[in-house]
Amino acid sequence: VSTQSTGRTGLAGRGVLPRLGPNHITVPIITRPGPNQAQLEVLLDTSTGTPPELPSQRDSRLSTEICDMIKEGIPTSMMPREKLNKKITKIFDQGILVYRGLLDSDRNTDNSWLEALVTSYHDYTGTTLGNCETLPN
Repeated sequence: VSTQSTGRTGLAGRGVLPRLGPNHITVPIITRPGPNQAQLEVLLDTSTGTPPELPSQRDSRLSTEICDMIKEGIPTSMMPREKLNKKITKIFDQGILVYRGLLDSDRNTDNSWLEALVTSYHDYTGTTLGNCETLPN
């Protein structure tokens, strides 16, 4: 049975995680300029109030699931879908890896733990994500 390398939690088994050993997730940090350009806004999952966590296969590219959620949050009246797709693809192609490794979580046990890939994506102009209030459920 695998054990995490950073020390014991005192909890055995897999707990609430789907598998024994490492459970990989992707955590995208999606930001845009705030209304007065001195602020920074972070898009959050409306059901949790946190950046979304997605199952991952150790891939640094953002899943199409999040891209689709963002597209749903932007009214089609703001810009044609084709143009929106190109702009969103450009933002997500320029992601910066922030962290890769063990995620300190209350869901971790001695035998099952989260390993995260945290990547920052920023809409520098604010024109693509400017009308997306939050990620839809």
